[in-house]
Amino acid sequence: MTPNAAAIIDEVIETEGGLKLINVKNDRGKQTYAGISRRFWPSWQGWKLVDRGVLPDHEMVSEFYHQNFWRRMNLDLIESAEKAETIMDCGVLFGTRKSVMWAQLASGALADGQLGPKTASAVNGMDQALFSARMALTRIADHTSTVIEDRSQIKFYLGWVSRALDRSGIKWR
Repeated sequence: MTPNAAAIIDEVIETEGGLKLINVKNDRGKQTYAGISRRFWPSWQGWKLVDRGVLPDHEMVSEFYHQNFWRRMNLDLIESAEKAETIMDCGVLFGTRKSVMWAQLASGALADGQLGPKTASAVNGMDQALFSARMALTRIADHTSTVIEDRSQIKFYLGWVSRALDRSGIKWR
């Protein structure tokens, strides 16, 4: 794992609450550990440890994020740590395909959900502030749709919007 990937993955783990087991009422991910949802990742090996009362270590969690997000989205092709972190963070929240498609739409690349050399070139050549703003607006629109469709998610909305704005570098508070 590159130092850039490790630093960004550490930031994602911290944003997701650190190495903690969490159960939040109405959270669509149900039980999570370091942001890893038991509902969406039931076969993650860390759940076997959790079920035995042992919390997975940082290395196991970091490797999970590296394999299932960083590598799956080919983020080593993205030169800017800020852009890679934005795409990574979106991938964790919305899924890798959707995150890459949003990056493609933001950068004018063909939106096929695969981050290859053409997408990387488009993202790498784009102004950082414009890329971040487009990604933040797309995230906020998606969160808004979620809350409109399922009112039980309203309690998460402010946190989601704050996270999108914080990741974008937009000064809002």
